[in-house]
Amino acid sequence: MAVKSNKHKKRRRVNRRMLAHLLFVVVIVFGFFGVVIFKLVQYQIRDTEAYKKSSLTRQDYSSQTLYYRRGDILDRKGSYLATSKKIYNLVIEPKNIKDSARFYATKEKTYKDITLDALDKYFDEGNSKIETILTENANSFYYVLQTKLTYEDVEDYLEYVKTDEGKYVRGINLEENYERNYPNGSAGCHLIGYTSAGNVGNWGIEQEYSDTLNGADGRKYRYMDENGAIVTEVKNAEDGNTVVSTMDLNIQNIVDKQVKTFMSNVGAKNVSVLVMDPQNGEVLAMSNSKSYDLNDPYNEEYLKYVSSDAEIEAADDEGKLRTLNEVWRNRVISDTYEPGSTFKPFTMCAALDEGVTYDGDTFVCGGKLHVGDHDIKCHNVNGDGPLSPKMAIAKSCNVAMMLINEKLGAKRFTKYQGIYGFGQYTGIDLPGEASAAGLIYTADDIGPTDLAVNSFGQGFNCTMIQLGTGFCSLINGGNYYQPHVVKEIRNSEGGTVETIEKKLMKKTVSKTTSKLIRSYLKEVVDSGTGTGCQIPGYVISGKTGTAEKLPRNQGRYLLSFIGFAPYDHPEVVVYVTIDEINLPSQEQTSYAVHLARKIFAQVLPYLGIEQVKVKDDDKEIVNVNENGTAITDNGDKASEYLKETDDVAEVTTEEASTEVPQGENAVTTTEAVVQQ
Repeated sequence: MAVKSNKHKKRRRVNRRMLAHLLFVVVIVFGFFGVVIFKLVQYQIRDTEAYKKSSLTRQDYSSQTLYYRRGDILDRKGSYLATSKKIYNLVIEPKNIKDSARFYATKEKTYKDITLDALDKYFDEGNSKIETILTENANSFYYVLQTKLTYEDVEDYLEYVKTDEGKYVRGINLEENYERNYPNGSAGCHLIGYTSAGNVGNWGIEQEYSDTLNGADGRKYRYMDENGAIVTEVKNAEDGNTVVSTMDLNIQNIVDKQVKTFMSNVGAKNVSVLVMDPQNGEVLAMSNSKSYDLNDPYNEEYLKYVSSDAEIEAADDEGKLRTLNEVWRNRVISDTYEPGSTFKPFTMCAALDEGVTYDGDTFVCGGKLHVGDHDIKCHNVNGDGPLSPKMAIAKSCNVAMMLINEKLGAKRFTKYQGIYGFGQYTGIDLPGEASAAGLIYTADDIGPTDLAVNSFGQGFNCTMIQLGTGFCSLINGGNYYQPHVVKEIRNSEGGTVETIEKKLMKKTVSKTTSKLIRSYLKEVVDSGTGTGCQIPGYVISGKTGTAEKLPRNQGRYLLSFIGFAPYDHPEVVVYVTIDEINLPSQEQTSYAVHLARKIFAQVLPYLGIEQVKVKDDDKEIVNVNENGTAITDNGDKASEYLKETDDVAEVTTEEASTEVPQGENAVTTTEAVVQQ
């Protein structure tokens, strides 16, 4: 009995343990299900919106890019230089068009029938073609049917969808985009630049300010919600900013036309012109003879500027692109050259400011100067005789410049080259600027002969923008302003985002020296090498340049003239370079002078610069070359070009102010300006 009782006790203990384990399992299972139920309730109550969004990601949807509008480029007076014209892409939704066959607009026509008829009537897309597209893209919500449609192309369709029948059209969208347009064709092409696919700026303002001009694309989403309804969400595009340039389109057109006239009548390897406001560094115009239409920059006709027909035919695509880059290149800022005698005012100003030369000094030119182991000739091999600093500039005497630079010395000369900005970037807001830093001497490596020839602009290189900007500082009182081509940034609504003010970088010369050099440069046009730039009613001042190119003694020259007006308070600088003029003898600076004169004759009246009467009003305007030689007969068209004076401004009857210098050789006339 005792054994049996023990067995019962053991069985009861086992049963209790089993019950305990079973109870534990039951608790765990119910606990797990409780947590699941709790989470489900929580998800239902608290996370409904998140659940909806999660569900929507598993539904069919479409998205459409909403393109931004690239900002405009304007001239200083608001004329459009570059703009973005709205175009349309015809986009269809194959799935929606197919599904619309279930719905009837009338007893005879479904929504799909009306849609296909609209595509055929307004876009010339036949039913058989569309049916094929619908079959091959049955589940698509986005298929581009046509691109670059104008408003005129879609106008009738837009009116149709407003009608009672048109409202049943399904699955047709006109996707807005923009195409870059240049209303003035080739005008200012090297200053403006152009865009390629994807609103990528190339050259000029288009490249330098591309991020400013560009905006941000928007997006349009369409999807089906949990109730089966189509929902549309839109993120609007952000349009780009507008850039207001310093360019004056009227002045640019004057310059471009005069350059084309010169190329037609005379011709050269290249002609470049820079027009600036010397009081603030603003670029008013910039032109190169190898111009191109900004609306068609890849036209292979432009290859003829550089290559022969045989070379063009033999060239591959890569070779043609290299040649086109030579056409697109802005030579005013990217090409370097020896400046020649247009540099002489810089040497003179350095000497005057340093006190090694004075206005009353005299220099004697015997036609050459022995420096080191060389006899360096003056342009007048017979010698100019005794010369004051003013007449040394007026007659462009090399010997006087060498004597002055010898007194100035290598250390001070190279220091002033740096002050003037030679061998340095000007910081102009355009891509592709060259510095010519490796083409200029330092005080440690310049020898006596180099110092001598550097004095008259030989033996080192610069760019037009370097010399032009530095020249502005010489004549404006010594203020070196950073050159720039943009004056304001506006948002897409026209509000001002940024105003670019003139930026004074440094002082180059004293006001006293600046005043003296203006009088010297006036004498150049009054009686020196620049008499061909005299304009009745205006006082023009400037400096000629004749630079023999390397290798020497090949008869190849770069001719130049840089001038300004008015005399007391200069408002405009015109700088002309002619590379390898198409004449038997290239050493004829008079052509650069005359081209500048023709530009001045139209720009000055346009700017409203007041005319004055000067004495000797019946004196004949005489064209001379910088080397003092007479103008040679260069053929009918070239010789006649120098005789053209029918673009001269009509003189007013107002007498000159006593503050305006009276040039002894200035003339007057009553000929009228020819508006071009």
